[in-house]
Amino acid sequence: MAKPPELQHTIVMERAHFSYDFLAKLKSKVSGDNPCDKPYTTFECLTAHLWRKITRVRNLEGELTTKVRIPVNGCFRMRNPTVPMRYLGNMVLWAWPGSKVNDLLSKPVGHAARLIHDAVARVDDNYFRSFVDFSSLKEKMEGLVPSAYGGDVVLSPNLEVSSWLRFPFYDMHFGTNPLHLLVPSYMRVEGFLHIVPSFTDIRDVDAFVSLFDKDMRSFIDGLAAQANLSNPNPPTDALIPLSPFDTITYQIHFGHFGFLYNYGPTNPSNEVTEQGLCRLLAEYREFAGRLIFNGNGRQCILLNDKGIRLVKGNSCSPLGTLMDKPSPYYLDLHPHITGIEEVLFQVQLTRFACGSLVVGCTVHHAVVDALSLSHFLIAWAQTVRDGIPVLPSHCMTAPCSSLATLLTFSLNIVRLTKLKSKASGANPCDKPYTTFECLTGHLWRKITSVWQLEGELTTTVWIAVNGCFRMRNPTVPMRYLGNVVMWAWPHSKVKDLLSKRVAHAVRLIHDAVARVDDDYFSSFIDFSSSKEKMEGLVPSACGGDVVLNPDLEVSSWLRIPFYDVDFGTNLPHLFVHSYERVDKHSALFHPFYFYLFR
Repeated sequence: MAKPPELQHTIVMERAHFSYDFLAKLKSKVSGDNPCDKPYTTFECLTAHLWRKITRVRNLEGELTTKVRIPVNGCFRMRNPTVPMRYLGNMVLWAWPGSKVNDLLSKPVGHAARLIHDAVARVDDNYFRSFVDFSSLKEKMEGLVPSAYGGDVVLSPNLEVSSWLRFPFYDMHFGTNPLHLLVPSYMRVEGFLHIVPSFTDIRDVDAFVSLFDKDMRSFIDGLAAQANLSNPNPPTDALIPLSPFDTITYQIHFGHFGFLYNYGPTNPSNEVTEQGLCRLLAEYREFAGRLIFNGNGRQCILLNDKGIRLVKGNSCSPLGTLMDKPSPYYLDLHPHITGIEEVLFQVQLTRFACGSLVVGCTVHHAVVDALSLSHFLIAWAQTVRDGIPVLPSHCMTAPCSSLATLLTFSLNIVRLTKLKSKASGANPCDKPYTTFECLTGHLWRKITSVWQLEGELTTTVWIAVNGCFRMRNPTVPMRYLGNVVMWAWPHSKVKDLLSKRVAHAVRLIHDAVARVDDDYFSSFIDFSSSKEKMEGLVPSACGGDVVLNPDLEVSSWLRIPFYDVDFGTNLPHLFVHSYERVDKHSALFHPFYFYLFR
């Protein structure tokens, strides 16, 4: 039996991502003509935007009427009496904003937002009350039938939009860890939209859209084009001065640090990966710029779009276990980090006979810190998957006689639990010490012991503390592009560190990190706000030094989502920092400059 005409095409569902920055610009644009004092909501603006975009790709007749069916929850509307927030049952009626197609497309997006706003506003307490009164009669109640669609799978020329933006689904926590991802199930109902908080950033929004396949590609391409062409000819002489945090960060190896991703045999092609990166660099222009000094002698990033360095390679051998243990072989899997004063970001794509792909990158530390870098990498992967780049936020603005070796080790959950229990036994605070504090205290004592240092010598741990988790007024956008790092400096006499229990070392670390709080970051910002103080700032992290003994440096990447870099094929099999010969640097991954990873 032949399909009816409206079902001759396949219905597909895709996710469209809208960043906080995009939504802010959209709301500003839409609310410009709003006659009300109160601006339009995110839901109203985004629904209006999607209504017009979808109507356009459907190629509907101009005189046709198109409507949006919007569920309105009475829990937020009914006043007398109010509805208990944990009421178990349905409390939904519908708003039906409508417009002629030619009016919807010819007038600005503010017109559509106004139609939605007014229609939703009419579904108020009185509206719900009239329905309750109407259905209170027995004969009226018996005549009620479902008003939502049943077997229909094609809503064109209409839409139905369901918003989960105000629902606390992400508070579903079973006591182990927060929810990582919430998505609606796959729906083949043409014209149905789910609007939900994004899993990439709670301030972002994802729209799950179901359309005919013939319309979906045009819809996605239109969103991508809008993101890329919002500023088609950006100036190439714009300067972004380095912030005080950028200025005091690492300046080793011309400021570059390297890292590696290993993806299994199912991975994206070089062409697709490169195209996604090119599209993203149009938004993250800092990575394709150059470091220069302005006329006042301040170091800046010149947004000249000179580009990055991209290297492609193939190996006739399988990858095997070559990456399982840190070795100088790592250095062959990403571009060199010396002699590259100009380029700020480098990528090497190396494919192996087994089908594995290693993505090796180096980035200048003046551009980003680790957390900021993770957002860029996730945005790259999402651009490869979805074709729509996620916009960044710019608001914030000695010779050694022996060879240092890099090693890695892991502690399972049982050993970590025992260590935390042992370290937290004498903790005077109600809150137990963190994994990072306990493990760093343990390693500090172990490494100091094998160094056989003099008892009266002072040993210090340099700990990078990210301001994104500390600053409160104002807060730092989660996709802020740049450095927001300062350092804690717990220290101890060697004899005290080794003679006392591990809890002593952990307490020193806890207290030192706690002092690097919102006030500490704010005081640094205030200090560097004057021109003469800013000019006096110099990198405080280690520079050319490769021996930190009797000190350590520790950088924790435990809370940074590097493993979320999914190009649409699978999650990375392995993520590691590159090989470095810096004796005693900690971040659970440097040779005694250790890096802590998941």
